[in-house]
Amino acid sequence: MKLAEFGLESGWGMETRLPFRLQTKCMTSMWARILPRVETKDCWKILIECVPEVKDTRILNLLGAYTVECRCDVPSFLAETSSERKCRWISDVIHESATRVAAAHGWDVAAFAATHRDIERAHFVNLWHWRKPLRSPSRKMFAEIACHHRLDAMVLTLNIRAYSPESAQDPPLATAHIEADTGELGYARLLGRLRWDDARRASLYGKDGARVLTASVR
Repeated sequence: MKLAEFGLESGWGMETRLPFRLQTKCMTSMWARILPRVETKDCWKILIECVPEVKDTRILNLLGAYTVECRCDVPSFLAETSSERKCRWISDVIHESATRVAAAHGWDVAAFAATHRDIERAHFVNLWHWRKPLRSPSRKMFAEIACHHRLDAMVLTLNIRAYSPESAQDPPLATAHIEADTGELGYARLLGRLRWDDARRASLYGKDGARVLTASVR
């Protein structure tokens, strides 16, 4: 079985649970995306319960989700105004707790340390591209979807770029973006199909077939 997900839950009261879960999605998904493949016996997820005081030091297996308690000040996290400090805090908590689980089960601890370093080198920016770029009918342009998973939103950007090595760093010829909820249920439904409507216009369609974004080159 492959370790595929991470999750953080607040143990500081019901009023903190939803905002904490949503604000930590950007880093839990980045950890899952960057972590090298880790094979486990029966674990697909590490769930970290952030509590005022650790009362149970066991690592519990809840239907394949290895669950651990970690002493964390969730109210201070929610009150923090710096996005970078929040993302660093989340990544540190995941690294500490995941390393504990890995050491207890004989997994490759170095993989978790490397992921922690890679995320720090990326300045905690969770930016990735959805599927492969799509060439235009003329073959002179391509369309792509960039996904920027922030603390407060998932930003989906449709870019149209010239197809040439020299223009790789140039600004896009056309662009459009939309913001969605940070949870996967909030943005996954928007990622259905990318296609060219005509020679100069590309659109992103949701899974329900509705147009989500359109960008046109004049």
